[in-house]
Amino acid sequence: MTISGIVLVLTLLIGGLASHLQREEISIRRALPQIDSVAFLRSDGSRRLQIKGRFAEDCAAPLQSAVKAFPHNLDIQLYRDIASTVVCDPQETPFVYDLPIERGTDRSAVIINDRVWLAERAAYFEASLFPAWLDQALLIQADSGGLQLRVRGAQAVGCLLPELFTWRETSEGIFIGVYNAMDAAGVCAAVEVEIVETVSLPATELPADTLLRVNDILISESETQNVSDIDKVMTNINRVDVTVAGERISLAIEGEHPDGCDYPVQVDQRRDGNIVHVEIYREVPADVFCPMILQPYQATIQLDGSFTAGSYTINVNSHSQTLEI
Repeated sequence: MTISGIVLVLTLLIGGLASHLQREEISIRRALPQIDSVAFLRSDGSRRLQIKGRFAEDCAAPLQSAVKAFPHNLDIQLYRDIASTVVCDPQETPFVYDLPIERGTDRSAVIINDRVWLAERAAYFEASLFPAWLDQALLIQADSGGLQLRVRGAQAVGCLLPELFTWRETSEGIFIGVYNAMDAAGVCAAVEVEIVETVSLPATELPADTLLRVNDILISESETQNVSDIDKVMTNINRVDVTVAGERISLAIEGEHPDGCDYPVQVDQRRDGNIVHVEIYREVPADVFCPMILQPYQATIQLDGSFTAGSYTINVNSHSQTLEI
């Protein structure tokens, strides 16, 4: 082999080894601890939450934390990011994590790595966490400039409980969890408890093209940006009675609005030859949550223009009928 050939082989070997070492350096696994106890402590005027636990192995990696405060709970992630090049001893290592608590912070529920602890005076006991059943989730821009999340649905249990939230950032996007928590010995009535909740999010803005999922609901970028749009909510038409007086026509209409929001009723008329189109609707802001109840609607509408002898088709929303004059 020539000298140039030997140099080329060595270069390839060195490059391959460097590439292999680089891949090892960026390979990271996340280790989560076992939580043993949670307590609320006061001393020297300070207030703190003390969490004791243990990792399954002894590694030269620091304990890391991410803490988010929601209206009815603290959401805490405790973990170690361990590089693939680190060798861990197979023995448990205990830790103590102290979190300062500001006055006014609701500490009655603490979610640590997706497990929940409920306060009982200064001590905490582990409880069960139930994902809420959501029908709708909406991201809105608050007047203060921050972001808010508005959710609607029902609780997973029949007791009236506060909604608890989690915030998880991954390489795929942001995942927000909405939960209820209760003692395993608790008993609830077999009834559905409605959820209508608005919370401020721990972010003032989200990067473009961010995937945002709330429980099983995916919020797209367009929904995120267009929350101030107006929805055209059509009225359900059940019956139309036509009255002819000379060359004028009036409609006695019975129907219902599909929700309980109280917004003005709009009536648009359009005539194409012998076909009359009447639209009855309300303009409802897209970021408004409406009670899921039906509202009856009755009205008498005078059609524009005159109607001579002939055959006419009258369309009122999805209701259609033919009239002979």
